[in-house]
Amino acid sequence: SMMLESLGLRVFTNPTGSNFTRGVVSALLQEVSAGGALDADIAVLELDEAYAVHFVEQVRPDYALLLNVMRDQLDRFGEIDNTARLLSRVAAATTGTVVLNREDPRIAALAQVVPSSARTVHFGLSQALRRFFPTDDDMATTFERDAAPAPAPAEPTAGTVADVMQLLGENRTIVRVGLSHLKKTRRRGLYSLMMEAGTLNRSINSTTVGYCLSPRINAAGRMGQAAMAVDLLLTDDQSRADLLAHELCELNRERQAVELEIFTQCTQRLADKEHVDCLVLEDRDWHQGVVGIVASRLSEQFACPVFMICLQEDGKGKGSCRSYGGFNLFCALEQCADLLEGYGGHALAAGFTIREENIPAFRQRMEKIVKEDTGGEKMVSTLNIDGEIDDIAVLTVEQVEA
Repeated sequence: SMMLESLGLRVFTNPTGSNFTRGVVSALLQEVSAGGALDADIAVLELDEAYAVHFVEQVRPDYALLLNVMRDQLDRFGEIDNTARLLSRVAAATTGTVVLNREDPRIAALAQVVPSSARTVHFGLSQALRRFFPTDDDMATTFERDAAPAPAPAEPTAGTVADVMQLLGENRTIVRVGLSHLKKTRRRGLYSLMMEAGTLNRSINSTTVGYCLSPRINAAGRMGQAAMAVDLLLTDDQSRADLLAHELCELNRERQAVELEIFTQCTQRLADKEHVDCLVLEDRDWHQGVVGIVASRLSEQFACPVFMICLQEDGKGKGSCRSYGGFNLFCALEQCADLLEGYGGHALAAGFTIREENIPAFRQRMEKIVKEDTGGEKMVSTLNIDGEIDDIAVLTVEQVEA
């Protein structure tokens, strides 16, 4: 963005991080609708989910410079075809589209899949641009050197782990360096949260962040009190930090209770079900913030994709869904687009909005889609193997933690 601005271009860029980005893009689209246009020559986006595609189609900038193209989809799910479709939509909505990703054979494969009509300038990094984007090894050396004089920021570490990103390359460097400084964080709220959660008296690793700290921070948003987590991370008052950390832990316990109640209701409702292709459940009293977690638990228990819809007073329902057995949720929702008000997500987790009267038809069609995908066979849990190790003796604890 700085390079482009130095050339005199008006640039709009979005912050990284899928959930935060979605909120920023939503607010921006409201401003664009009111003002009529985006005051920028080029949009620089981290295109990590379908919602960013929606942004480009609504705003229609002249040019789009795409960073980290569908990294979640490629890193975690290898969705070449789906990513190509979304990228084609971006290219169709702009005069030119430039894609900058670290060299990756999957990115190279995308160049073969995207239709020639998509006006895509470049895949991967050209030699001319490479100097602006150091290699992972260069980045690791620089990051560790610069972080040495003072504690590294805790937010990138917590955010990378909480977003379930692969701990490879720069992600691994950020987390490894950040974890070693986490107990020395200058964020009073984060320190108080670690104390309240009982993590300061033991070694802190990615599991600590993912299962002890992140759920407590996420609980604020899930329970409709996101400002509490923001206040916790920004406050400089130690007494307020301690109070907020305690309240956040209490809120997380409340979230767990609500989650258990909804899960129990669903299992009782499904007590006579022996085999199902998928579950499409709806209710007026469910809490929107926790149904995604419940859907995950139900998908494991019933070995099928689960769609949970919170009905609203306006006649619409907001749904959260979770996959099972490698079933591609996003592609399935695409096949139901005519029944939906909107949808987004990726292969294993997604969200959608639907009119209440369309739910029966949605359930029927989704059951058909799942049956066609599985051939009527019962789904089985899948595990993606990244690689095989011939001699396990070379896999030491020190190497794993490095």
